[in-house]
Amino acid sequence: MYSDNYTGPYYSDGKYQESVPFGDAPADTPLAQQSRLHDTAYYYYKDDLHRKAADEIYYNNLKDIDDPATVVARNAVRHGNVAVDAGSRLAHNVAVGTNLLGPLGAIGGLVYTGLQNIHKASQMLPGGAYDKAKSDVLSLYAKDPKANMSLRGSAKKPTKPIDIPVPPTGTSTTSQPVYDPYSVANNDPTHAPAVNDKMLYFGDPAFMSAWQKHRRNLYRIQRRRRKRVYIEG
Repeated sequence: MYSDNYTGPYYSDGKYQESVPFGDAPADTPLAQQSRLHDTAYYYYKDDLHRKAADEIYYNNLKDIDDPATVVARNAVRHGNVAVDAGSRLAHNVAVGTNLLGPLGAIGGLVYTGLQNIHKASQMLPGGAYDKAKSDVLSLYAKDPKANMSLRGSAKKPTKPIDIPVPPTGTSTTSQPVYDPYSVANNDPTHAPAVNDKMLYFGDPAFMSAWQKHRRNLYRIQRRRRKRVYIEG
């Protein structure tokens, strides 16, 4: 039964202990993942209705997996917990009745247990308290901090071309070369814009790399030298 860090009686988050909410120990299999969430529901909800809802969700999410450990775990949770709950309620009611009124009280305990069962059956009607409890459990599971961890920090290159803003009418476009924001942000030289001498000389330094600024300075020096030669000649 103790096949992972969460599956098994009084075993949670890799230790023999009461249920732990959203445990930190690895949950590498579907069975471990569902057991981790099931432990979370049992930590927050102590009433029978929410726990029964958690048991059903556990069973339904694992019913299509046929490995032996999963089959044993899902049946134990769904049917075993129901049997234990019914038996403990019956034993408690009969014991209390017997202590109060003797044999007559034992009969009263049986009757009271039957009334409890009728009340629980009424809660299972569509739209009743059981559906609300199931919704509560699913809402709790949605708060799992590890649910979307694989998406955090991932930056995927956009599949569509990035639309570069068009300058307003009347604005000169010679001062800013066309560039790819994705390539600039990721320092990708294979997508760097083609740079000609005009861009190097008139370009905006805010969009230039150190190499482009060096080329611009060389171009300015050559231009001054050509002017000097022309004047002296």
